[in-house]
Amino acid sequence: MGLFSRASSNVTRIAAPYGAAQRSTATLMEQRGWKTRWNAWTGPYATRFGTWPGRIEKAGDTLRVYIHNPPRQLQRHHKWVCFHTTDNGWYRIHLAVHPVDRDPNAVVRYVEQLITESYHY
Repeated sequence: MGLFSRASSNVTRIAAPYGAAQRSTATLMEQRGWKTRWNAWTGPYATRFGTWPGRIEKAGDTLRVYIHNPPRQLQRHHKWVCFHTTDNGWYRIHLAVHPVDRDPNAVVRYVEQLITESYHY
């Protein structure tokens, strides 16, 4: 016999009663505590590695994306060339492609993904 035995093939399924666990209807930005003011949002990019202040500005059909004092690990990420220093520790992130629906939640998720990936380089 190999490493795994086929003797215990019984699986017990445990299910919660209907309605016991409700899905959240809050957007990612609402969950993270992002605030809206005029045509801009401010809030944290949050990963298991930490949180960093962020800002997203709507300018016509484009979104201007910023992060304050991004983690140094991002400098090893191949997308670091898309980060451009502005002032007082803020970096503008150039998006090669904007979300089709211009949803800032997708941008927050993307930036958080880049941060997480940078810790695995």
